[in-house]
Amino acid sequence: MPSVETTTEKIKIVKVEILWSESPVFQRRYGDLEPKHPVECSSLSEANSLLRQFSCEAPGPRGGYDKTAFRVTWADGETYEGRYDLHHIRCRQENPNGRIDIGDHIRGFLTFYAGLRRPSHMDDATYRRVLGYNKPEHQQQCREVLESYEID
Repeated sequence: MPSVETTTEKIKIVKVEILWSESPVFQRRYGDLEPKHPVECSSLSEANSLLRQFSCEAPGPRGGYDKTAFRVTWADGETYEGRYDLHHIRCRQENPNGRIDIGDHIRGFLTFYAGLRRPSHMDDATYRRVLGYNKPEHQQQCREVLESYEID
């Protein structure tokens, strides 16, 4: 009998909001550091494009970044809020792929806390200790998000 592959479709992103940013570009365009109405994007790709525009005036190679808060909302109503440290467009970003990429930032956070990615600067004992600061169910929750939710 032929095997039947079952693929579970991941829960789709319905919006990505930029809640606030220290970026001068953001503040000139949208006003205050924390606008009354967050800047809404329909996808991570659109939000990344916006961040690339902001990054043109972010601190450069000598260090620093513009703190930028975001919220992702999925079709089932679940949300993820985080802060992206936006470096200048010519600089490597802090997320695993080094590019301006909110999805990679989220995936990096979740794989770290799911116990699936130890950074190269950490030894095994330190990584286990850091993971141990969280409740055991936190690792499982991170794995479930990675398996069930669209983060691309």
